[in-house]
Amino acid sequence: MNNHGGTGIGASVVRREDRRFMTGQGRFADDLQLPEMTSAYVVRSPHAHARILRIDTAAARAAPGVLAVLTGGDVIREKLGTLPCHAFPQLPAGSPQFRPVHMVLATDRARHVGDRVALVVAETLAQAKSAAELMAVDYDPLPAVTLADALKDGAPKVWDEAPGNVSFTLERGNAAAVNKQFATAAHVTSLTLTYPRATANTMEPRSAIAYQDPASGRMTLCTSTQSPFLARQTISDILHMPESALRVIAVDVGGAFGMKIQVYPEDILVLWAAAKLARPVKWTGERSECIASDTHGRHQIANAALAFDANGGIVAFRTAVDVDLGAYLGISAGTSSLNAAVGYPGTYDIAHIHAVVRGTFTNTCPTGPYRGSGKPEATFVMERVIEKAAREMRLDPIALRRRNLIRPTAMPYQTPGGNVYDDGDFETILDKALRLADWDGFAPRRADSMRRGRRRGIGLAMHCQRAGSQSERMEIRVAPDGGVFIYPGTLSTGQGHETMFAQMACAWLGVPLDDVRVKQGDTDSMLFGRGSFAQRTMNAGGSALKLAAEEVVQKGKRVSAFM
Repeated sequence: MNNHGGTGIGASVVRREDRRFMTGQGRFADDLQLPEMTSAYVVRSPHAHARILRIDTAAARAAPGVLAVLTGGDVIREKLGTLPCHAFPQLPAGSPQFRPVHMVLATDRARHVGDRVALVVAETLAQAKSAAELMAVDYDPLPAVTLADALKDGAPKVWDEAPGNVSFTLERGNAAAVNKQFATAAHVTSLTLTYPRATANTMEPRSAIAYQDPASGRMTLCTSTQSPFLARQTISDILHMPESALRVIAVDVGGAFGMKIQVYPEDILVLWAAAKLARPVKWTGERSECIASDTHGRHQIANAALAFDANGGIVAFRTAVDVDLGAYLGISAGTSSLNAAVGYPGTYDIAHIHAVVRGTFTNTCPTGPYRGSGKPEATFVMERVIEKAAREMRLDPIALRRRNLIRPTAMPYQTPGGNVYDDGDFETILDKALRLADWDGFAPRRADSMRRGRRRGIGLAMHCQRAGSQSERMEIRVAPDGGVFIYPGTLSTGQGHETMFAQMACAWLGVPLDDVRVKQGDTDSMLFGRGSFAQRTMNAGGSALKLAAEEVVQKGKRVSAFM
């Protein structure tokens, strides 16, 4: 491996992206300006649940500058497809489940505040907003439900076809074995926990611009997505067009956190409108409407319990969790539920678990992956119950955790949920964390704070994180002058991939850092890519880049033999 003047792997270099970002030269979707570009505005429901009785668009269509007004009736007439859920949990054959139809514009009902009811396209955004205010939408408000009451007997239904507002029930573990351990346990600790909703609230709000090539009729979508190829595949299905007829470009993306893996109705709506008008159409979400329409994360209510033997060893864990799906299933709606169901053991050696997770519809914004996608929720539950157990049994919480950690000699270790750990020395990590935090020196720090009228707390949690899922594609192209171009299937949303991948290529190919360019985010530039999510870019993408670099070196040797 050639570190090439201290710029390869492990070298401290200035991030190549930073200058353009820090000087305002980043190029985000909303920065794009095209000739004859129009502006789109989405009319949203002010009700959490309501029948849509009538939409009168006459005044809006007649307003100055208005070019198009589209409603759910147009969606039905033109037979647009529906938004899919690709990550629905795998359930045993015959298990009850319900996957609702998710239209790009609401037709009969609005099911959450911010639900999309109509699209107005005008010459300017101000004209589109003014026209939207002229639309007369007659609503018949209906009772709405949140997670606290959605599962109660007689609760209002988000979907008439979903009994008890349940989409699916996911079960992992052995209930009989767990019940047997609880029946004979020396101590049992139980706890009910509510993990609140969170919104990603990315620095760059969602944005989408669509335009058509007048010569070929081919459509292009510039959007702030984590996965351009997933967006292309999903949108082309909904619009009944071949993937080859659609190009998706993600330029600079200002944060994502799982929220931008979702394909949103606005992506489809701007493409649909642009094709109708033969003019570019642009939509950018305002902060308030993004909070109401970006997928949220986390929300769940868990009833959990741990069973212990007389020595403080954990013998079993069980939990019943109600996960808030919102009003619709997002594209990865089942991911958080599955990750939580199999992730509860974490770093602890627990022979028996039983988890029942109910995916529950509510009259709220749909949820999806967000920063860990179910794994932090599982850790939160386990760590809170352990902390409570230590207090109940009057044990040191660190000692209780240490007593139950998976030992290095147990590796590879398979959890009852099916995860396989190839390696791990969790006790060493625990000791290092305690040392770096000066855990034993906390008492004097707390006393000092108390003297100054301040309260100081300290906490600890153990966590084991999966990373590197799914395959990835990386392409390396070498120019005649020796310049190297990398086309990653991953996509940076602020993590610094342009620098990272260039340093790796510098080391593996023996070329100067300045001779390496990273080109990302354009479905026309490469064959396929999965994007960046779930802590996979370095593991999957970096490994693929290493394999590609090795092929380039071998090919170079064969070519040089004839020079």
